[in-house]
Amino acid sequence: MSEIREKIIVVDDIATNLTIAKSALSEKYDVFTAPSGEKLFLLMKRIMPDLILLDVEMPEMDGYDVIGSSRIPKKLFIYRSFSSQERLILSTR
Repeated sequence: MSEIREKIIVVDDIATNLTIAKSALSEKYDVFTAPSGEKLFLLMKRIMPDLILLDVEMPEMDGYDVIGSSRIPKKLFIYRSFSSQERLILSTR
């Protein structure tokens, strides 16, 4: 009997972040990716996720605009990607 796995959609405009997230999560979850808020909404017409991992800083429609939409379910985790320089600053603290 096949196991029903929870669905996660990762939204980020940086392709590398989408690849890393999918790789890290796909062993336990069905992971879908979207490079923008608009693509998220299109994907959600087919898939209702159990969780959305959402980047805040994206061009055109940022994470806050996505959150402000009535099309978003309650389970949502927001994150922010850090630039190389920001990561360096954080690692030295």
